[in-house]
Formats: sequence, C-alpha cells, structure tokens
Amino acid sequence: MTDLVDQMIWEQVRDTLTRIKHDEPEFRFTDLTDAVIKAIRTAYNLRRKNKEKDIAWTGPQFDKDNFSDHLAACCFSPEHKLTAENLRYSEEDQGRDALEEIVGVAVQLGIEQGIRMMSKRLNQTDIYFTVHDSIHKEK
Repeated sequence: MTDLVDQMIWEQVRDTLTRIKHDEPEFRFTDLTDAVIKAIRTAYNLRRKNKEKDIAWTGPQFDKDNFSDHLAACCFSPEHKLTAENLRYSEEDQGRDALEEIVGVAVQLGIEQGIRMMSKRLNQTDIYFTVHDSIHKEK
C-alpha cells in the first residue's frame, strides 16, 4: 500500500514540476501593469484628488519581517511609494501617475503571494522526500 501511495505522490510532484516552464522569459514589470492600467482608464474617467496629500496604505508592508528577501530588498514599501513627495517624483521624473504606482503595488503583492505559494509547495515536496527517504532507508 505504501508503494502505491509513494507512486501517487511522486507522480503529483513530477506533474507539478513539469508544468513549471523554466525556459520561458520573465515578464517585464510593465508587461504586468500596462494592460490593467489601460483597462481601468478605458472603463473610468479618473481624476486624482488631494494631489498634495499622501495616499493612506493599510495593507502589508514590504519589509524583511513580512516579505520575501526579493521584495524587501528591491521594492519600496507601499506606504513610502504613496507619499505625496514620492508620487510627485514618480509623475514628474518617471512619467508614472498615482494609478500606475497603486497598480504596481498590487502586482508586487501578487508576486509575493506567488513566491509564498511556490515556497510552500516546494517545502511540502522537501518534507515528502525527507520522510520518503528515511522510510526507505529503514527497510
């Protein structure tokens, strides 16, 4: 019975790992944000209000205690990005308005969620192989 279970788990792990296409190029950040921003601008007539004020952020922060090392190292926190000063810099020097910054934060949160999900799945795989190897060594 355990051999059948081992085989079923191995097949699930193999199928999961083969679905991940390691040779495909990564998306550029604008590939992830531009279409969303365009759809929002098409659907709504947006005008920024309170342009000289910070935009309050109540979601998670991108810090080393809460986020993967990648996001904590390379991305400013939403709270920092959405200050009036940084929004002004983004618009005047980078050509990105507040909507683009907010959508960028949403994409970064999605990336973090993907990292967490993949990490959890790989951790479960590691646990399975550790248990599997220890069981089969005892035989």
